[in-house]
Amino acid sequence: MKLEELARDMRLAALDGYKIVTKTELDLVRNELLQLYFHAGRWKGGARDYAAREAFMAYNEREKRAHSNN
Repeated sequence: MKLEELARDMRLAALDGYKIVTKTELDLVRNELLQLYFHAGRWKGGARDYAAREAFMAYNEREKRAHSNN
């Protein structure tokens, strides 16, 4: 096996299961997180509407998963 083929195979094996994210997809994720943080912050600040409550609960779940992985 040539060195180039080996390197290509190793790169593909390393990236197996990963998705390459486009700038548009990254912007969508970023905007979703900004909305989540905004509404969760409103709940923490005293707002008591459904969107704020749901965002705060989703934020807490994300934090719980992040801390359990460490």
